[in-house]
Amino acid sequence: MKIKITLLLVASFLYFAPNMFSQPPVIETTTDQFGNAVVVERDSLTGVAGRIWHSNPNLGMFPDLQQGEPIRILRGADIHEQLLRRYAPRVLKSYKDILRVNPEEFRLVQAEGDGEFWYVSFDQIYKGVPVFNGRFGFTLNQNGDIISIGSDSYPDIDIPVTPSLSADDALILARKLHPETIDSLIAISKPELMIYPERTKQGIRHYLTYKVEIDDNANGEKWRHFVDAHSGAIVASQPLWREGNWSVSGTINGVVWPTNSDNSSQTLPPQTLNSVRVTNVLGQQVATDQIDANGYYSMSGNHATQTFYLRFDLAGSWARIKNPSNQVQREVSFVSSGSYVFNFPFTNTFDGFNAYYHMNKVHDFFKGSPFNYNGMDYQMEARVNDNTVPNAAAFGRRISFSSNSGRRWWENSDVVYHEYTHNVIYAIYGNFIGNITSGLEADAMDEGISDYFAASLNQNSVIEWTTSGIGGNARNLANSLRMPLDPTKSPHYNGQILGGAMWDLENLISLNTARKINFKAMQINPKPDTYQEYVNNVILADDNNGTLCDGTPNLNAILTAFQTNHGITPTNLPSLSVTISGPGSIQAGTQGTWTANVCGGSGTISYQWSVRYEGSSNFTNLGTSQNQSLTFTEECTSNELKVVVTRGGQNAQDLHSVFVNDGSGT
Repeated sequence: MKIKITLLLVASFLYFAPNMFSQPPVIETTTDQFGNAVVVERDSLTGVAGRIWHSNPNLGMFPDLQQGEPIRILRGADIHEQLLRRYAPRVLKSYKDILRVNPEEFRLVQAEGDGEFWYVSFDQIYKGVPVFNGRFGFTLNQNGDIISIGSDSYPDIDIPVTPSLSADDALILARKLHPETIDSLIAISKPELMIYPERTKQGIRHYLTYKVEIDDNANGEKWRHFVDAHSGAIVASQPLWREGNWSVSGTINGVVWPTNSDNSSQTLPPQTLNSVRVTNVLGQQVATDQIDANGYYSMSGNHATQTFYLRFDLAGSWARIKNPSNQVQREVSFVSSGSYVFNFPFTNTFDGFNAYYHMNKVHDFFKGSPFNYNGMDYQMEARVNDNTVPNAAAFGRRISFSSNSGRRWWENSDVVYHEYTHNVIYAIYGNFIGNITSGLEADAMDEGISDYFAASLNQNSVIEWTTSGIGGNARNLANSLRMPLDPTKSPHYNGQILGGAMWDLENLISLNTARKINFKAMQINPKPDTYQEYVNNVILADDNNGTLCDGTPNLNAILTAFQTNHGITPTNLPSLSVTISGPGSIQAGTQGTWTANVCGGSGTISYQWSVRYEGSSNFTNLGTSQNQSLTFTEECTSNELKVVVTRGGQNAQDLHSVFVNDGSGT
């Protein structure tokens, strides 16, 4: 679970969410600067275009920097980070009118590629001061087509940016919010000037604030406060949880439960353990070794008789275990001159060996195919037997597990994977979704996505140990829950709607494809913070040719999983339309062929062709396939071909004029 403010009501101040008064976007259709008919989802308070659908040209804005060539359309390997960083601002300027933003207020912060997509994002800066959560972003495919574009930013800021208070004053005021632990508070970083946009029922109000982030070591909490840089008032607060000759040899292993400690266990070596080391009495390292695949280590030396210490921590490249605040260590002493065997079986479950094993496993899961995600390549700390949390909690770059409620929560792989995925979300978004966009749906997204990847890794739709009691299975992604969300239920409950859709998709198409597009939906800029935006991005991730006009390879399955099964309806699919391509004139007695080109809709397509000859008021039915061949015999006549297509309950038609030449071709 991710700790929510309901667990923090003992604080001596009121918690304000950054988007307390969120409203549905205003949907409008217009024509963009490239002549495309687009759908715009506009923020009802700011007027900014949060998403622009169907405007996905290859802009040709990126000239080859090395060759100095004029502007041309680039594709594939021609697109690279240096080029994007230099010319991405042109995209922002091209779309500024439809976005309703000032391009001069944005600074490029990301231009990254993963071999399939390029992700580009900007932060909003007003007179040199960052705007909290103000951003613009777009995503390119390998063809250089823009597949997603939009902005969450704040126009019409008009406030002075010279503070009346100092950064030190702001820190003092923020510390006073925690009087019981004021002596243990540590500033995470220097207070930063920031424009804070407060959303109210009347609109947006902007404040010049100091963003102050402090670490409350006494309670194991981190907080972010926005202090008015003039009055010193607390504008908003957020929790940041989401937190002689000798030889020595032996083996290191521990008890692992593939599912949870209610079931059978295995004894396995730790994964990616940091080195086992030998030190002298001064703490100087004299030998080191890495364990092999079986957990075996071996070291030797030649020193004068003295005492040595064999030491290692339960820590590796991707995980470090503490219990609850001290590093889990093993140490044994021996005297040089002799051979020693020391085996270290982790049998005490309070050592957290199970959490260590599964943290490495889930790290490798995301780093491997089909995700190929490197964002978790750091040593994440896990605290076991940490009873400052109810059961388990994610803090962005660390996780904690308690032994409350009669359970050692780190002994359950579902719990480990769920909390770890919270931190994956944090890495991708730069925060938890519920901290960026407050509200039931954003919080539920955090939980539903985390449930899905835990279930997918274990290949079991049931998320174990998720009831308020003990031994129940309260969450199951194989469910029939549908939108809208139930405001009387928890984010964990409502998260089953999104998690269920993601799980259903995995069972409708290939496992790796479902995992890939479910994951990539989080990465596509602008990043989704509603269920509807999530399915829109799943469709974009599934697209293989830069257009949604012809559907995507797995569109029917996506619509079944998200829309049919769980009521999550996309908004980025074009309506059904058809155009006829083929000759507009033809010689008498010569056969011509015409093709119906369908855009939009989903499901099976049916065609009905007909022709109306010159002088007739009626159409005569022809064929029912995509292509229609026909020979006209009457010279110097104007005729009309018509095709009517039906798909998914929608109908569309097109007319095409055909002039029949005489024998001379005139």
